[in-house]
Amino acid sequence: FLQSIIMIVLFCGKGNFQAGFDMTKESLKDLKNIEVIQCDREDIPIFIESATVVIPLMSRITREHISIARNLKLIIQYGAGVEGIDIEAASEHGIYVSKIPSNECSNALSCSEHAIFLS
Repeated sequence: FLQSIIMIVLFCGKGNFQAGFDMTKESLKDLKNIEVIQCDREDIPIFIESATVVIPLMSRITREHISIARNLKLIIQYGAGVEGIDIEAASEHGIYVSKIPSNECSNALSCSEHAIFLS
């Protein structure tokens, strides 16, 4: 029975951090009960309804999104902040919100370099 349950990992915002999506999809490809998909920002309301895990990337996850996400268990953001996620709404629905610090997802160095080159 448990083998037939599909967990959907949704990356929100095609073209944003494509390597993260590709790496996740490749890493999980042999797990038949996990599907890794991505959608355009404007299509979040369509796809979030069945998602188990949402990775917002540069997209906002609003109270409205959360209210229709009947299977959502986790919203996890790459990088520094979760300000684009309605944490209050997520908490009300029993959805965990987390982040992967930038030093864990390899953009800390490039951000530092960018700041130095701008100065």
